[in-house]
Amino acid sequence: MTPSLVQNRLAVVLIRMVSIGLVAMGVTGCSTRPPLPEALQGQSLIVLGFTTNHAEPYQGGTLYKGFVMEALDGAPAGPLSRDQYLLVAPGEHRISGHCYWRLRGVLSFDEDDFTEPGTLTLITRPDTRYTIQSDIDEYKYQCRLTVVETAH
Repeated sequence: MTPSLVQNRLAVVLIRMVSIGLVAMGVTGCSTRPPLPEALQGQSLIVLGFTTNHAEPYQGGTLYKGFVMEALDGAPAGPLSRDQYLLVAPGEHRISGHCYWRLRGVLSFDEDDFTEPGTLTLITRPDTRYTIQSDIDEYKYQCRLTVVETAH
């Protein structure tokens, strides 16, 4: 091998390594979540979607499911979706919004493929985090909301 051929191959390898590094930084940068408050000071924390909006391969595209909160206790509170949160006073709260089912691929549009209304009544306690999780059944047209409660 000539020195110039070795240099060219080293340059290609270096460019590939830098490209992989930049892609990895971009992927991890996109997946970072906003920091949650350190101390709740007697309030409750409602977190939307750390696990509600996921993507999975589906029939030549990517399927996204999740929940968008539009109202809290009958008052507009959003729209809030994945990785967003609200601090609320402890007590009974009613969350309402819609679950969505989006298929994105070569033939995709900007609107949701399915949306179903979803509501949840939640009794919160001080210094506690409530993560809202959702599931939409596109065959039964149902939005199911569940809560994971953890001490903060």
